[in-house]
Amino acid sequence: MVQLASMIACQAVSEYRVMTGAALTIGVTPVVIKEIVYQAVPYVGMAKVFDFLMLVSLGGCEPQVKGHVAANLHVGNDRARLLDVLTQLIPYIGYPRTLNGLHVLDELTSA
Repeated sequence: MVQLASMIACQAVSEYRVMTGAALTIGVTPVVIKEIVYQAVPYVGMAKVFDFLMLVSLGGCEPQVKGHVAANLHVGNDRARLLDVLTQLIPYIGYPRTLNGLHVLDELTSA
C-alpha cells in the first residue's frame, strides 16, 4: 500500500498499474486501493486539477475557477497542464465553457 501511494506521488502511472495488479493478488482489496488513491491524490495536487475541471464543466463558475487556477499554480500544476485539461474537455462541455475556462487561465498566467 505504501508503494502504491508513493507511485502516485511520483506520477509513475505505468508502474502503478503493474503494482496495483500485484497488490490485488496478495490480498489488497479494490476498496483499499481506491482509498489509497483518495488519500494520496490531494497531497500531489491532482485533486486541484479535478476541482478545476468540474467547475469549468459546470459553467458560470468563473470566480471559483479563478481561485482553483491560482491553487493549481500554487501546488505546482502549470499552465500547460491546465490547458491540457481544458483541451480534453472540449468534446464533452463544448466551446463556450472551455473558452470561459481558458479566459480565466489566460488572465492568471499571462505575463
